[in-house]
Amino acid sequence: VDLTTPLFTGGAGFLVVPESAVVADAPGVDILRCGSDAVDLPRALTQIDGEFLQLEGGSVLNAAMIEADLVDEINLTISPLVVGGTGPRLIQSSMDLLHRYQLAHVCEDDGFLFLRYVR
Repeated sequence: VDLTTPLFTGGAGFLVVPESAVVADAPGVDILRCGSDAVDLPRALTQIDGEFLQLEGGSVLNAAMIEADLVDEINLTISPLVVGGTGPRLIQSSMDLLHRYQLAHVCEDDGFLFLRYVR
């Protein structure tokens, strides 16, 4: 992680890492340590201020949050394109998962669908 990017130098970003992680000193960057060898996501969420947390992680982080049953809403954008390939999608999990969500909102703009699902 490049702690010199504007996300971190501007004070908006912070890191959540396990106790065992080696992180270079970065003045002004908050580092939250939760878990010994892996991040304890439920514990980390109890230590983050605020009532709303927007996750924009990659597919592995998304899967870890869903596996830990920590996702209450999913905002999904569907574009009017067909894309193939082997890259990860919304989640990349080693577990079989099935979590049911209810469609709460649908908006359309120029062929794009913006969907909000809630539990």
